[in-house]
Amino acid sequence: SINNSDLGTKRPLTRRLSQSHTRNSWTPEEDELLKQGYSEGLSWAMISTTYLPRRSRGCCWGRFKILQSKIAYSRRQSKQELYLPVLSVQKRTQLFKHAWRLVAQDMLGRFWDEREFESFHLANITPKQ
Repeated sequence: SINNSDLGTKRPLTRRLSQSHTRNSWTPEEDELLKQGYSEGLSWAMISTTYLPRRSRGCCWGRFKILQSKIAYSRRQSKQELYLPVLSVQKRTQLFKHAWRLVAQDMLGRFWDEREFESFHLANITPKQ
């Protein structure tokens, strides 16, 4: 609290902004300039000064992090990438069966699917039925 000697009352300390701060959307051109500055190895302050004078260094850093998370999210959501391991296993099912048959032979002739199930169980993985 600050003593207001004129009024003899206390009022909370508040910071008034001299300018009205509004959020300005980033344009695709600004995003490209941001990426260019980053690829050149410039600091956030230099990117701000050189390429984006209307944006602060903190604003540039924040936007870059947002762009990176969008890229990572889109990579994770690629259906093709999500299904690649499944497709690979399906494609190589015969190889897996052959390998488990060989393992079963080494294990006193028990069936390969028994050994496969046991190994999945040991690893706490439920095999596809």
